[in-house]
Parts: sequence; C-alpha cells; structure tokens
Amino acid sequence: MNKPSKLFPAVIALIIGLSPISQIAAQSVLEEVIVTAQKREESLQDAPVAVTAFSGRELSRAGVQDPEGLANNVPNFDVTGEPNRDGLIITIRGVAGTDVRNAADPTTAFHVDGSYVPRMSGANAYFFDVDRVEVLRGPQGTLYGRNSTSGVVNVISNKPVMGEFDATGEVTLGNYSLFGFQGAVNIPLTETLATRMAVMRHDRDGYRENRFYNNEPMRDGDDADELAGRFHLMWEPTDNTSVLFTAEHYSRDGVGQVLVSVPVTDINSLPDTTDPLGTRLINANNTDPSLLAPNPADAFPLGTEGKRDNHDNNFRLEITHNFNNFEAYYLGAFRDHNRDFLSDTRGVGVALPTTSPAVASGVIPSDDFIRESTTSDTWTHELRFTSTHDGPFQWILGGFYLEEEIYADFDLQLTRDPALNAAFSPPFLPNGSDRINVRLIFEDQTAESIAGYFNGSYDFNESFTLNAGVRYTYDEKDSGRAFGDPDGSRFILGLRPPGGDFIQLFNAPQVVNESWDEVTWKAGLDWHINDDTLAYATVGTGYKAGGYNRGSQGLTADGSLATYDPETILAYEAGLKMDFLNGRGRLNLAAFYYDYEDLQQAAIRTAQDGTRVNTTFNATDAEIYGFEAEGTLLVGDTGSINFSMGYLDAEIGSLVIPDDLQNGLPVDVSGAEMIHAPEFNATIGIIPMTLQAFNGIITPRFQVHYETESWFTLFNRPQEQKDDFTRTDITVTYEHNNSGWYGEAFVYNLEDDDVLNDSICGEMISSGSPLADPLLGCTSSFSAPRTFGFRIGFRN
Repeated sequence: MNKPSKLFPAVIALIIGLSPISQIAAQSVLEEVIVTAQKREESLQDAPVAVTAFSGRELSRAGVQDPEGLANNVPNFDVTGEPNRDGLIITIRGVAGTDVRNAADPTTAFHVDGSYVPRMSGANAYFFDVDRVEVLRGPQGTLYGRNSTSGVVNVISNKPVMGEFDATGEVTLGNYSLFGFQGAVNIPLTETLATRMAVMRHDRDGYRENRFYNNEPMRDGDDADELAGRFHLMWEPTDNTSVLFTAEHYSRDGVGQVLVSVPVTDINSLPDTTDPLGTRLINANNTDPSLLAPNPADAFPLGTEGKRDNHDNNFRLEITHNFNNFEAYYLGAFRDHNRDFLSDTRGVGVALPTTSPAVASGVIPSDDFIRESTTSDTWTHELRFTSTHDGPFQWILGGFYLEEEIYADFDLQLTRDPALNAAFSPPFLPNGSDRINVRLIFEDQTAESIAGYFNGSYDFNESFTLNAGVRYTYDEKDSGRAFGDPDGSRFILGLRPPGGDFIQLFNAPQVVNESWDEVTWKAGLDWHINDDTLAYATVGTGYKAGGYNRGSQGLTADGSLATYDPETILAYEAGLKMDFLNGRGRLNLAAFYYDYEDLQQAAIRTAQDGTRVNTTFNATDAEIYGFEAEGTLLVGDTGSINFSMGYLDAEIGSLVIPDDLQNGLPVDVSGAEMIHAPEFNATIGIIPMTLQAFNGIITPRFQVHYETESWFTLFNRPQEQKDDFTRTDITVTYEHNNSGWYGEAFVYNLEDDDVLNDSICGEMISSGSPLADPLLGCTSSFSAPRTFGFRIGFRN
C-alpha cells in the first residue's frame, strides 16, 4: 500500500497559497444553518450537541453521494462498506458495530426524515433530492433511544412547497462508463395540496476487472446498478395542520462489492496446517504465490461471480397539528427490505490440486460462495408533543414503538479436499465429498421495542440554560417458534458430493426469547457567553439492545452464549460554538470522554457440536476520549475555507478472544486499539475565489482529506491495518446567471491510491469472510480508485 501522507502538507500549502486570505472584506456573512438534531428547529450554533450539517448543494460539491462519502467530511466518523451483505458499518468516535448478520443491530441510528432505518444495507437509497444531512456525534439515548450509542445520521429530503412549480434535473457522465441521473419536480395541485416526485439512477462498470475463470468471462466487481424514486404528497387543510404521505422505492442489481485474497507474506515460508475439519484446502508446499493477483485492487480472478438483487419499499405518514401552546406530531412508517446476494468468499479463482482418487481431474475448483436471501418488514410509530409557547421552560414528550419481522435463508459452500479424509476416522466427509454446505433458515425472527421519553430545558436567565432528559426502553427479541417445529428457525449442516445431492447431517432448532430494558438519561448546562458564543457541558448515557446468536443452537461449548446483553456508554462532553469576524468566521469545538461497558464483539467461536460459528459476546469495558474542531472562514470577496479535524484515543480493556482461526488458541487483545478508529483525521475544503465569466459564475473547489492508520480487527496485526492516506478531490462548477443551468467537472481521489476498505485474515470480526485462508493471504476489499467526469443540470 502507498503511504501518501507526505503529500498532505504540500497540497495544503498549495491550496492555501491560491487563497486570497489577506483580502478579508465585510460584504457578506455566513448563513444561519437550521437543524432538527434535538427534534425541534433551532440554529446549529444554538444546539448544545456536536452535530455536522450539510445542505444538498454542499454534499454535491463535496462529492458526497452516499453515506461512505460522509466519512471524508465529518470528524471522527468512518463508514466501511460490508462486502458480503452490501451493508454499512458506521463508526463514530470509535464506537462501531462488529456484527453484520441479518438480525444484528447497528450502533448508529440511521433516520430518513425522522424515520428509523433498522437495516444498514441499502442506505444509498436515500441520498438524492436531499435538503440536508445531519450527523450527531455521541450517544443520543434520550431523544433517539436504542442503538444510538455512537450517534445519529438523519437524512432530510426536500418536501413539497405549496403554490410553486419547481423542477431540477442533473446528468452525470464519467470514467468506468458512469451514467447518473437525478431529477425532481414540485407540482402545486390546489391551494392546499402539493406533490414532489424525485428519481435517481446510478449505473457504472466495476472498479475490479475480473479475469477469465475456467475459460468463462465474468463481469467486473464493485459495480453500480441502482434505481430509486420518491413520492411526497403534502396536504395543508388549515394553517395549523399538515399531512405528508411519502412512498419510496430502491433497487440494486449487478455484481456488487467483491473480496480478493491478498498475499501478506512469503507463503512458502509458512508451516503446513489443517484445522480439525479440513478447512485448509491447500498447504504451503503446493501453493504458488504467482497464482494470486499481482494487483488485487485492479484486476483479479474469482471462482464465483457475485450478484445483487436488493430492493426496498418504504411508506411514511406524518401528521402535524399546532395547538395554542404545543405541537402534536405523529410519524408512522412501514419498511419492506429485501436483500438477495451471492458472493465469492475465498477471493481467489485458481483451481487447486488434490491427490484424492475421488477427483479424476486432480484439481478442485475454487468455488466457495456465500448466498443469503433476507426479508425484513418493519413498522415504526412515534407520537410526540413539543412545546411552542414563549417562556423559560420548553419540553418534548414522546413515545416510540417498533416491530420487525425477519426471514433469512443463508447458504455457505466451502470447498474441501477429499484427500484430507484419510486423516480422520471415521472420515468427516463421506463419499469423497469435496463440498460442505452450511445452511441457516430463520423464520419468525421478531424484534419489538417500546419506549417513552421526556426532554426539557429551562432558561435561568439570558445566559444559562439547564437541559435534561430521560427515556425508558423495553426490547424483546424472539428467534424461532418451538423445538422440533420444521417451519421454525433452524441451523442445517450438510454435505454435497461431487455432482451429487445435498446430504443433511443435522437440523438444529434455533429458539431464543429474551428481553431487556434500560433507562437512559442526559443532563447539561449551556452558557450563552454572548450573542455569538455558546459553551456547553453534558453527561449522558447510550444503550444498544442485546441479541441472540445462531449456529448449532447458538451456543458455544460452555453453553453460555445463546444470547448477549446490551452495551452501554456513559459519555461526558464539553463544547464551544462561536461566530467571529462579524459573522464571517465560525468555529465549533468539542471534547469528550466515554466509559464504554459490555461492548458487543463478534468473533469465531466453537459450538457444542464442534463446528465454528460467528458469535457475538459481551467484552469488557473500553475507554475513549478525543477532540474535534470544525470551522468556516469567508476569505476575500468570494472565497471560503471549510475544515474539520478529529483526534481519538480508543482502546479496548481486558479481553481474550477464545478462538483464533489461525492457530486455534485464545488470543489476548487487551489494550488493543478499537476498529475503524484512526487517531487523527482532518479535511480542508477551499474555494479560492469565484470568477465572473460567460454570463455566469465559475467556482473552483479543492478538498483534501487525511487520516492516520486504523485497524480492521482487534488483533491489530499489520496485515489487517488500513494505512494512513490522503485523498484529494477537485471540482469546478459553472452556474449561469439567469437560466438556472449549471455544469461541473470533478476528479475524486486524485492520488489514485489503493485504499483498503476491509481486510480480514481468518476471523470474522467486522466483516468479510471467516474462510480467508492465511496461507493464501487476507480477504480484502478496496475503496474507489480515481474517478472523474462531469455533470450538467438545471434548477428553477
């Protein structure tokens, strides 16, 4: 991997040298930013919480078209794509969800127009026709509740406007045969009725060229084939009442993100090893390192071509009525989430030799795969009352209900060498089998959550305000129906001989019912030092619900891990928000300390029957502390500088991982750095000036993001490390003065560095495959290479 960190100071110096910082004028000031981070409209500078907000136009200029793009623009914020399940792992201030299975909960509460999204796959569906995106850093246990231990991401779409016709459209073309389209139209139907319709299309060839395997062509991996639409219908029967109905659809096809085996050492120097089940297909003496991809971030062969067939249908109903002294608000939502994927899991497409007489050809195709079909149906309801009167005491009172039902069919095929059977008595793989299939079928997995909350603030005087809130949450989760019920959730282990039918070895029921409850709270004091400066200090708690494991009855050998408990955080934060230079400068600072207890960690464990399963358990505690800064400065008559930076120290407490797939022994990871948590990250975006030309305005923008190395697993091994890197993005925008037409040329990742997105070597800790053979290297995925293109569009 390249280490381009030396480029960062040079690029910064060049960009700042282009900026007329000395020409500070007073003709303009920074606009006020309105957010709803605390579920009421308020100025960003008056909100006593660390929140970053972007308008839709700011997102476009910064090249943010999905949640992963936010990672380069928010301090101490990381988004990692989960290759197999097409999902996301969002990490804020070192707090990350390491379990990515279909029934696992994230640590970040993701919302669209205030509606909770329980499954993190398909989050790209919402990043079009956006009014703004808000990112709240730190646990939000009172107003947002469960599964917000790291923070909240809230995407707010553009809503219908009464009495105005408006239309926008944009076409994007770029390398890798990129074609994108976004369009929206606002139509007033009557004086009290209006609709807004928006559509998004994103189509692109894959970044990873797949070579021919077995003389058959394969489509490129890491491609894009997305289509989404949104329909809003707003009715305002009176001045005090509004009703908003929303329908959304999203679909994704194509190959999807892919994994590849990357050599990390001299393979032939490693010892010969096989695990008790013969999962090592080959050993060091018959492995040719030249068979591996010379440039895995660009081109490599796979044994199985992946596919994606994902789609979501979402419906929301919002009703708002203003009474004399308070506002009543109801939000009901239904989400139908469907995900069907197939992925190569070995990350190498070479056929491998065998001495087994059962295989006449003498080689075994490397066609390991994982396939999963998941359906999640979710109902959510929220009812809240918000004070609107004048006076020192303001309050919010609300209740929340969630019900989710999940169906999943999971099939994992692993290649085995029949010759290894000779080492076992009786043979583990009968009839010369060279395939083993593990199948999991989950029906009637349900989750139910009920909560009530209250949040209030009291102004002692013009300078000091006390904030306090409390929330009670009850969670219940159920897996399966009853023991012996053939239609309930079950774990099936079987074999598939060459050219033969599936042979079932056992069928274990999956029956777990567990409930938890938690009281979360927050208290803080605000000090309005003057009209332009706010200082605040808060202390509060966050809570993530517990869950259940799957596998051979979901139990480890000691029978203790059928379920795992909730995790909690006690968070302390102090911040300062100020405007200066007569409104031309803005600076927001935050410092924090977390006491993190019972954090949920995923690792490979040994079940009662000897099989190895991905298991989540409660680790010990962790300590996290850090600092953040964000700012904006207007320079010259038309220039500006935006920057953000974050410092983070996040270490696990005392923890021993019981089973390490590389040697079968426990591993002490006490004191390890937490995953996806770089010590330092910074971004600077500069508009040196705007130019009047061709009856319009030309705006160049330069953005540089830098972050230090981070880890993908708690083992903190070099081969599972993301190197420090620099990413430079450049855009040049032209906006016509009168017609509303605009154009933009862009280059993203100017350095064209191969930045790891994930790397797993034998353990499933954050994502990827538990089958990654250390004799072949590590199973890895990569972020996007250099991309460039242009877009043209219009706004009314």
